[in-house]
Amino acid sequence: MTNNKSVMAPQFKSQLEQAKSIANIHVALAEFIDNSLDVGATQIKISSSVGDDNFDLFICDNGSGMTYEKLISSMKLGSSQKSNSSKEIFGCKGVGMKLGATRLAKESLKIFSKTSGSDKISYSKFNINELTRRYTDNDWDSLYSFDQFESKDIKSSIVKNFLDDVDSGTVIQLVSMNKDVCGDQKQFDKKIL
Repeated sequence: MTNNKSVMAPQFKSQLEQAKSIANIHVALAEFIDNSLDVGATQIKISSSVGDDNFDLFICDNGSGMTYEKLISSMKLGSSQKSNSSKEIFGCKGVGMKLGATRLAKESLKIFSKTSGSDKISYSKFNINELTRRYTDNDWDSLYSFDQFESKDIKSSIVKNFLDDVDSGTVIQLVSMNKDVCGDQKQFDKKIL
């Protein structure tokens, strides 16, 4: 029997095309906010930081956070950690976060998360740059990386400071925002922040 796993997996361009269907930056950003509300966040902070020629977007919440295993599971294409029986669910069940990130960012989606009582930060990166560059490929596993580390090892002061100040929570970092979609930092901040 032949293994047809790579033949059956959709090419990366399918995600790129689906991301283009997101009407505007507000709809894409709403998915991240909805996810924060879905995990009980009472504080959601959105900020941007300027780089050399690009800017990053940070969505920080004090929700329940994700264990390393839950983070890996949540990053699977089409996955959802949400219960369909809850009436308090806001998000779009699954691919919304990765599609939203693909629409808004050019480089990557990074997730830093901690749960109450844990001294470890769970980390995931979804490589949007490679998704775009290798659009006819379908090796989805090659786009993801995962790790666990201590707070002191976080390089971004925005991420580190937020997670150090909450018992549990998650920080989403959209690296190198897509100026064709979002405009420059001043334009984006005026529309969103």
